[in-house]
Amino acid sequence: MNKKLAASYIVFDDVIEHLESSISTIRNNVDYISIVYQHISYYGNKGRNSNYELLKNLLNRRLIDNIIYNDCDLNLSPKENEIKNRNLGLNDAINNQFEFFMSVDGDEYYDEYQFKNAKNKIINGEYESSACELLTYYKYLNLVLDPPEDFHCPFIYKINKNFSFGNNIQFPVGVDITRIYHSNKFKKFERNELIMHHMSSVRRDFKLKLVNHGCYSQFNNEIEMLVNHFDNYQYPEKILFQANPYKFYNPKIVNPYFINKNFNCI
Repeated sequence: MNKKLAASYIVFDDVIEHLESSISTIRNNVDYISIVYQHISYYGNKGRNSNYELLKNLLNRRLIDNIIYNDCDLNLSPKENEIKNRNLGLNDAINNQFEFFMSVDGDEYYDEYQFKNAKNKIINGEYESSACELLTYYKYLNLVLDPPEDFHCPFIYKINKNFSFGNNIQFPVGVDITRIYHSNKFKKFERNELIMHHMSSVRRDFKLKLVNHGCYSQFNNEIEMLVNHFDNYQYPEKILFQANPYKFYNPKIVNPYFINKNFNCI
C-alpha cells in the first residue's frame, strides 16, 4: 500500500446518508480511509442500529479501510468530543505510518480533478498545511448560498508528531477550531483551485442534524423555526441559514455535479 495520504471521517447518524457519496469523491486520490463512528451524539441521542451494517458494507466493499468505534463521553463538551474524534483518526494514520492526513466530515464533497491537483501540490513538498473555501448547499444537490460563506475548511496536513488537534494555534484563515492541527508552511487554495462542497443543509431530516449539532446551544431556541423554514422552503425565497443572529442568503442554482440517490435537484 502507498502510505502517503490518509483521510479520516467523523460520522454520526445525521451524515450517514451522505457518507458513501462523499467517499466516492476522494477515494481515488487517497491511500487509506478510516471512519470514526460515534453511535451516541454529544447530547446522548442514539443513532440507528442500521448504521453498523452500512459501515460494514463500506468496509467489505473496500470503500473504507478501518472503522474506529468511539463512545461519546457526555462529561466532555461537544467541542472536546469532536477534537477527540479527530485525534483518533490522526493517531490511526500515524500508527499506520502515513505521511499526510486530512480530517473530513461526512457531508463534504470535492471535485476529483481539483482534489488531485491540490493534493499533489502538498505531497510534492511545497506545503505542510492548507485550507480552501467552501460552497454551501441548501436542501438540494444544486442549490447554494449566494454569496458563498466567508469561511474556510482545512484540507491536507503533513503529519507532525509534535502537534495534535485541539492545540491553541493561530490559523491563517477562519476555520472550525476543532480542525486546526498545525499551520506550518501554509497554503490557502483559491476558489479556482479547490472548493469544498458542503452539503451542510442537505438532509432528509433536518431536525436530526440540528438537535445533535456541536453548536446546538447557540440556536436551540430557534430549532422549530429553522426546521419549518427548511421543510417549507420554495425557490427563489431567501434562505434562512442560521439563527442567533439570523442570517439570510440569496439562493443560487448551480449545475448539479454530485450524485446522491438520497437527494434531489431543484
